[in-house]
Amino acid sequence: MRIIAATNRDLGQAIDEGRFREDLFYRLNVIPVYVPPLRERPDDIPPLVEFFLRKHSPDRPRTVAVPALAWLRAQIWRGNARELENAIERALVLAEGDEIRVEDLRARDARGEPEVDPAAESIESAAEASLSLQELGARYTEEILRRCNGNKVHAAAILKIDRKTLYRRAGRRAREGESDPTRD
Repeated sequence: MRIIAATNRDLGQAIDEGRFREDLFYRLNVIPVYVPPLRERPDDIPPLVEFFLRKHSPDRPRTVAVPALAWLRAQIWRGNARELENAIERALVLAEGDEIRVEDLRARDARGEPEVDPAAESIESAAEASLSLQELGARYTEEILRRCNGNKVHAAAILKIDRKTLYRRAGRRAREGESDPTRD
């Protein structure tokens, strides 16, 4: 018999607090697999959105506007994929056309307003200005650099990209006449 179990709790802490049996932990902890939360995997959001669109609207092809996709990527998603799925399902019901817009996604749920990653607040306005995906990525990179006070090592770690890639992106923006956020 094989048992596959998942939790969003820190079982080590639960054992220390006497809320989880240590012997059961070691019986279950044969092959631990850590899946980072969705907020740490923004690149997984577009394929998940496509999957949920096909799942909840199989007979009527629907799309998500670029600003709406940027908005989805900026969310914190404490409920991970389940919360994202609920947001897509709700937007499908509220959307008036075949394209889901930011307004369709902003609908309140039982907790109130969705939480937005603070680093992405300026990106949302850029998305609403209908910028290209490349420009949105560049602005997001700049915002992270600004929040890291120009520390490219730290910014690269947050962006989950190689430091050389970050140097190349910052250099390209400087050559295009944009200000280098690491020098402000």
